[in-house]
Amino acid sequence: MQNKIPPLREIYLYLTYRCNLSCAHCWIPPEGNHEEIDQEILLSEIKKALPLGLKSIKITGGEPFCEPTLIRLIEKMRELGLGVRLETNGTLINKSMAINLRRLNVYSVSVSLDGATPKTHDGFRGREGSFHATLTGIRLLVEQGIPVSLVCALHRGNIGEIEDIIALSQSLGVGILKLTPVLPMGRGEELKEEKQLLSAREILSLFQQYAKHARVFWHIPFAFWPVASLRTLGNQRCLIHHILGILPDSQISICGIGSEIRELIMGKVGEVSIKEIWHSSPLLREMRETIPAKLEGICGKCIFKSFCLGFCRAEAFLRTGRLTAPFWLCEQAYQEGIFPLTRLI
Repeated sequence: MQNKIPPLREIYLYLTYRCNLSCAHCWIPPEGNHEEIDQEILLSEIKKALPLGLKSIKITGGEPFCEPTLIRLIEKMRELGLGVRLETNGTLINKSMAINLRRLNVYSVSVSLDGATPKTHDGFRGREGSFHATLTGIRLLVEQGIPVSLVCALHRGNIGEIEDIIALSQSLGVGILKLTPVLPMGRGEELKEEKQLLSAREILSLFQQYAKHARVFWHIPFAFWPVASLRTLGNQRCLIHHILGILPDSQISICGIGSEIRELIMGKVGEVSIKEIWHSSPLLREMRETIPAKLEGICGKCIFKSFCLGFCRAEAFLRTGRLTAPFWLCEQAYQEGIFPLTRLI
């Protein structure tokens, strides 16, 4: 990594801070800066970034369907030859939108579903009726043959419904259900104070209990998975050396964490080129030199460090101020004696 600049494969586009929900774990602040990106400048800069190896755009938010120009923006991305995938709460999707997404051949749509009942999901998402609206959106996407995955944010309030959430996802005909423990980031800090976040021991216990289910993916570090599973987990990695994040206010960061940690901002779209940032940013240079070579703690001792890359560097930096700090779950598991010793160098 020290002497080679890797290709920029994907841009995470945080299209808007706006959202029609108020989710308990969100780390994109809807009360923050509502300045939003000039899409013509954005498209121009993305076009210039194509020679860097750019292949796809992940459009997220806030809630991307709050942006009335979303479909037109996707059309422009597709005209550039870029693959597009979306992250959404699903509540604003209507039949016309689903048809357009099919017409534009979006790669996939990830939809958040955080409970098997209206009470659980709506309580977490902060709006009554969001459960039924989300299910309607999912069904419209599935009807159009669009690849859909569900993402469930796990916390103490919904772990009693895991079995029912799995059953619901299968009945909806989606491709995969991704179970993701909530991290203490953004409003997730409040959940931590309320003791709603899961410990490493609890997460790993649930993983062992439900790992047998087909088409259910647990968003946990790869050291805890059977070695045979790694072949199928490659597309679930955070490829930190191949991505950039563009925030709604045009700022460029390693991902959406720049909305919380402004020192990870590397420039602004229209003021500095994506190519210049990719080639010359001191922050990116530091990441290429230290990840995974200088990962600390258990991450530095793990045989999968070159595959896992420390799992989530945004969480590590937010918690410690260091890009090389160990991921919290692995470190906690190691301290409690439940990290698999067969994964140590």
